[in-house]
Amino acid sequence: QWACSPHAESWTDPEFVRRSGDYRHSGCLPCHAPDPLLERPDEETPELRDRDRKHGVDCHACHAVGCGYAGTFESRGAHPVTTDGGRLSRPSFCGSCHQQELDQYESLYLTSLGDGERPESCVDCHMPMRYERVTQGHLLSYIHPRRPIRDHSMPTWTEESIRKAIQIEGPEFDPPGEGSGQTAPKTEGDRALAVRFLLTNRGAAHRIPTGRYGPSKLRIAVELLDAEGAVISGDETSLSGRRNRGLAPG
Repeated sequence: QWACSPHAESWTDPEFVRRSGDYRHSGCLPCHAPDPLLERPDEETPELRDRDRKHGVDCHACHAVGCGYAGTFESRGAHPVTTDGGRLSRPSFCGSCHQQELDQYESLYLTSLGDGERPESCVDCHMPMRYERVTQGHLLSYIHPRRPIRDHSMPTWTEESIRKAIQIEGPEFDPPGEGSGQTAPKTEGDRALAVRFLLTNRGAAHRIPTGRYGPSKLRIAVELLDAEGAVISGDETSLSGRRNRGLAPG
Protein backbone atom coordinates (compact mmCIF):
# COMPACT_ATOMS: atom_id res chain seq x y z
CA GLN A 1 0.00 0.00 0.00
CA TRP A 2 2.58 2.56 1.08
CA ALA A 3 4.80 1.91 -1.96
CA CYS A 4 2.18 3.37 -4.31
CA SER A 5 1.31 6.32 -2.08
CA PRO A 6 2.18 10.02 -2.49
CA HIS A 7 4.19 9.69 0.74
CA ALA A 8 6.50 7.15 -0.88
CA GLU A 9 7.23 9.55 -3.77
CA SER A 10 7.42 12.73 -1.73
CA TRP A 11 11.22 13.06 -2.15
CA THR A 12 11.59 11.78 -5.71
CA ASP A 13 8.47 13.25 -7.35
CA PRO A 14 9.69 15.19 -10.41
CA GLU A 15 7.36 18.11 -9.71
CA PHE A 16 8.75 18.48 -6.19
CA VAL A 17 12.32 18.23 -7.44
CA ARG A 18 11.62 21.01 -9.94
CA ARG A 19 9.77 23.30 -7.53
CA SER A 20 12.38 22.84 -4.80
CA GLY A 21 15.09 23.96 -7.22
CA ASP A 22 16.62 20.49 -7.34
CA TYR A 23 16.57 20.35 -3.50
CA ARG A 24 18.18 23.80 -3.09
CA HIS A 25 15.19 25.40 -1.29
CA SER A 26 15.93 24.08 2.18
CA GLY A 27 12.60 25.17 3.68
CA CYS A 28 10.73 22.72 1.46
CA LEU A 29 12.74 19.64 2.31
CA PRO A 30 11.99 18.52 5.90
CA CYS A 31 8.39 17.47 5.29
CA HIS A 32 9.40 15.39 2.27
CA ALA A 33 11.89 13.26 4.23
CA PRO A 34 11.22 13.99 7.92
CA ASP A 35 12.85 12.64 11.02
CA PRO A 36 10.52 10.70 13.38
CA LEU A 37 7.42 12.81 13.97
CA LEU A 38 6.38 10.97 17.13
CA GLU A 39 9.57 12.17 18.81
CA ARG A 40 8.38 15.77 18.44
CA PRO A 41 5.28 17.60 19.70
CA ASP A 42 2.31 17.73 17.34
CA GLU A 43 2.33 20.64 14.87
CA GLU A 44 6.07 21.17 15.28
CA THR A 45 7.81 21.25 11.91
CA PRO A 46 10.13 18.24 11.59
CA GLU A 47 13.82 18.26 10.79
CA LEU A 48 15.20 16.84 7.56
CA ARG A 49 16.63 13.41 8.26
CA ASP A 50 20.21 12.71 7.19
CA ARG A 51 19.74 9.32 5.51
CA ASP A 52 17.41 7.30 3.26
CA ARG A 53 15.73 10.44 1.97
CA LYS A 54 14.72 8.70 -1.25
CA HIS A 55 12.06 6.81 0.74
CA GLY A 56 10.21 10.04 1.47
CA VAL A 57 7.63 9.89 4.25
CA ASP A 58 8.28 6.29 5.19
CA CYS A 59 7.33 3.96 8.07
CA HIS A 60 10.13 5.41 10.20
CA ALA A 61 8.88 8.98 9.75
CA CYS A 62 5.41 8.34 11.18
CA HIS A 63 5.84 5.29 13.43
CA ALA A 64 9.35 5.30 14.91
CA VAL A 65 9.80 5.97 18.62
CA GLY A 66 13.35 5.46 19.87
CA CYS A 67 14.42 1.92 18.94
CA GLY A 68 10.84 0.74 18.42
CA TYR A 69 7.66 1.67 16.64
CA ALA A 70 4.13 2.70 17.58
CA GLY A 71 1.13 1.28 15.76
CA THR A 72 -2.30 -0.27 16.08
CA PHE A 73 -1.12 -3.79 16.95
CA GLU A 74 1.63 -4.75 19.38
CA SER A 75 4.42 -7.11 18.32
CA ARG A 76 7.73 -8.36 19.63
CA GLY A 77 11.06 -8.54 17.84
CA ALA A 78 14.22 -6.60 17.17
CA HIS A 79 12.11 -3.47 16.74
CA PRO A 80 9.07 -3.98 19.00
CA VAL A 81 5.78 -2.26 18.20
CA THR A 82 3.85 -0.66 21.04
CA THR A 83 0.21 0.42 20.88
CA ASP A 84 -0.12 4.02 19.78
CA GLY A 85 -1.83 6.23 22.34
CA GLY A 86 -3.91 8.03 19.72
CA ARG A 87 -1.47 10.54 18.25
CA LEU A 88 -1.30 8.89 14.82
CA SER A 89 -4.98 9.60 14.16
CA ARG A 90 -5.00 13.19 15.39
CA PRO A 91 -5.28 16.00 12.82
CA SER A 92 -2.60 17.85 14.79
CA PHE A 93 -0.18 15.00 14.04
CA CYS A 94 -0.79 15.31 10.30
CA GLY A 95 -0.60 19.09 10.73
CA SER A 96 3.11 18.87 11.49
CA CYS A 97 3.50 19.05 7.72
CA HIS A 98 -0.01 19.69 6.38
CA GLN A 99 -0.24 23.01 8.17
CA GLN A 100 -2.65 24.79 5.85
CA GLU A 101 -5.11 21.91 5.99
CA LEU A 102 -4.91 21.85 9.80
CA ASP A 103 -5.63 25.58 9.94
CA GLN A 104 -8.70 25.08 7.74
CA TYR A 105 -9.78 22.07 9.80
CA GLU A 106 -9.72 24.08 13.01
CA SER A 107 -11.04 27.43 11.73
CA LEU A 108 -13.60 26.27 9.14
CA TYR A 109 -14.57 22.63 9.66
CA LEU A 110 -14.84 22.37 13.46
CA THR A 111 -16.80 25.62 13.63
CA SER A 112 -19.28 24.34 11.02
CA LEU A 113 -20.33 21.27 13.03
CA GLY A 114 -23.67 21.10 14.75
CA ASP A 115 -24.18 20.36 18.43
CA GLY A 116 -23.24 16.77 19.21
CA GLU A 117 -21.88 16.13 15.71
CA ARG A 118 -18.72 14.00 15.82
CA PRO A 119 -15.77 15.55 13.97
CA GLU A 120 -13.94 13.37 11.51
CA SER A 121 -10.17 13.09 11.42
CA CYS A 122 -7.80 13.22 8.45
CA VAL A 123 -7.42 9.43 8.49
CA ASP A 124 -11.17 8.86 8.12
CA CYS A 125 -10.98 10.06 4.50
CA HIS A 126 -7.32 9.67 3.55
CA MET A 127 -6.69 6.35 5.33
CA PRO A 128 -10.01 4.48 5.17
CA MET A 129 -10.31 1.14 6.91
CA ARG A 130 -9.37 -1.97 4.92
CA TYR A 131 -9.40 -5.64 5.90
CA GLU A 132 -5.80 -6.65 5.16
CA ARG A 133 -2.64 -8.21 6.56
CA VAL A 134 -0.45 -5.87 8.59
CA THR A 135 2.70 -7.06 6.81
CA GLN A 136 2.75 -7.33 3.04
CA GLY A 137 5.11 -8.04 0.18
CA HIS A 138 6.91 -11.20 1.34
CA LEU A 139 6.10 -14.88 1.80
CA LEU A 140 5.82 -14.78 5.60
CA SER A 141 3.05 -12.21 5.38
CA TYR A 142 0.61 -14.98 4.42
CA ILE A 143 0.81 -16.56 7.88
CA HIS A 144 -0.53 -13.37 9.45
CA PRO A 145 -4.31 -13.01 9.78
CA ARG A 146 -6.26 -10.29 7.97
CA ARG A 147 -7.23 -7.46 10.28
CA PRO A 148 -8.93 -4.07 10.02
CA ILE A 149 -6.12 -1.63 9.22
CA ARG A 150 -5.79 1.82 7.75
CA ASP A 151 -5.11 2.11 4.02
CA HIS A 152 -1.52 3.35 3.68
CA SER A 153 -1.87 4.11 -0.03
CA MET A 154 -3.25 7.46 1.19
CA PRO A 155 -6.05 7.93 -1.38
CA THR A 156 -6.61 11.62 -1.95
CA TRP A 157 -9.00 12.04 -4.86
CA THR A 158 -11.00 8.93 -5.65
CA GLU A 159 -14.58 8.48 -6.84
CA GLU A 160 -15.48 7.38 -3.32
CA SER A 161 -13.98 10.49 -1.73
CA ILE A 162 -15.55 12.81 -4.33
CA ARG A 163 -19.04 11.45 -3.68
CA LYS A 164 -18.50 11.85 0.04
CA ALA A 165 -17.00 15.33 -0.15
CA ILE A 166 -18.98 17.24 -2.78
CA GLN A 167 -22.74 17.70 -3.01
CA ILE A 168 -24.00 18.70 -6.46
CA GLU A 169 -27.38 20.43 -6.77
CA GLY A 170 -28.94 21.09 -10.17
CA PRO A 171 -28.90 21.51 -13.01
CA GLU A 172 -31.06 24.61 -13.34
CA PHE A 173 -31.61 26.09 -16.76
CA ASP A 174 -32.06 29.69 -17.83
CA PRO A 175 -34.78 30.42 -18.70
CA PRO A 176 -36.24 28.09 -16.03
CA GLY A 177 -38.64 25.31 -16.89
CA GLU A 178 -37.06 24.41 -20.21
CA GLY A 179 -35.09 21.43 -19.06
CA SER A 180 -34.53 18.81 -16.41
CA GLY A 181 -31.72 16.68 -15.15
CA GLN A 182 -32.74 13.86 -17.48
CA THR A 183 -33.18 15.40 -20.93
CA ALA A 184 -31.58 18.25 -22.80
CA PRO A 185 -33.64 21.48 -22.92
CA LYS A 186 -35.01 22.69 -26.21
CA THR A 187 -33.45 25.80 -27.67
CA GLU A 188 -34.39 28.15 -30.46
CA GLY A 189 -31.72 28.45 -33.10
CA ASP A 190 -28.31 29.29 -31.69
CA ARG A 191 -29.64 30.99 -28.55
CA ALA A 192 -27.27 30.53 -25.63
CA LEU A 193 -28.52 28.51 -22.69
CA ALA A 194 -27.17 28.99 -19.16
CA VAL A 195 -26.91 25.88 -16.99
CA ARG A 196 -26.33 26.33 -13.27
CA PHE A 197 -25.03 23.87 -10.71
CA LEU A 198 -24.39 24.39 -7.01
CA LEU A 199 -21.34 22.64 -5.59
CA THR A 200 -21.09 22.42 -1.80
CA ASN A 201 -18.32 20.96 0.32
CA ARG A 202 -20.29 18.59 2.57
CA GLY A 203 -17.68 15.99 3.44
CA ALA A 204 -14.13 17.38 3.39
CA ALA A 205 -12.72 18.89 6.57
CA HIS A 206 -10.74 21.47 4.58
CA ARG A 207 -11.23 23.55 1.45
CA ILE A 208 -11.64 21.83 -1.93
CA PRO A 209 -9.16 22.10 -3.48
CA THR A 210 -6.52 22.87 -0.91
CA GLY A 211 -2.75 22.90 -0.68
CA ARG A 212 -0.21 25.66 -0.40
CA TYR A 213 2.31 24.14 -2.78
CA GLY A 214 2.16 22.26 -6.05
CA PRO A 215 -0.86 21.84 -8.35
CA SER A 216 -4.09 22.82 -6.59
CA LYS A 217 -7.05 23.00 -8.97
CA LEU A 218 -10.49 21.45 -9.14
CA ARG A 219 -11.55 20.94 -12.75
CA ILE A 220 -15.31 21.23 -13.30
CA ALA A 221 -16.65 19.99 -16.65
CA VAL A 222 -20.27 20.00 -17.87
CA GLU A 223 -21.64 18.27 -20.97
CA LEU A 224 -25.08 18.72 -22.51
CA LEU A 225 -26.47 15.49 -24.02
CA ASP A 226 -29.33 14.82 -26.40
CA ALA A 227 -31.95 12.11 -25.92
CA GLU A 228 -29.59 9.50 -27.42
CA GLY A 229 -26.73 10.45 -25.12
CA ALA A 230 -24.65 12.26 -27.73
CA VAL A 231 -22.79 15.37 -26.61
CA ILE A 232 -24.41 18.55 -27.91
CA SER A 233 -22.23 21.05 -26.13
CA GLY A 234 -20.09 21.47 -23.06
CA ASP A 235 -17.95 23.80 -21.05
CA GLU A 236 -15.43 23.62 -18.25
CA THR A 237 -13.82 25.79 -15.65
CA SER A 238 -11.47 25.32 -12.73
CA LEU A 239 -11.37 26.34 -9.11
CA SER A 240 -8.03 27.22 -7.57
CA GLY A 241 -7.02 26.32 -4.05
CA ARG A 242 -4.72 29.32 -3.78
CA ARG A 243 -5.62 32.37 -1.67
CA ASN A 244 -8.43 30.48 0.08
CA ARG A 245 -10.60 30.27 -3.04
CA GLY A 246 -11.53 26.61 -2.58
CA LEU A 247 -14.92 25.40 -1.36
CA ALA A 248 -15.06 25.82 2.41
CA PRO A 249 -16.60 23.09 4.57
CA GLY A 250 -20.25 23.43 5.53
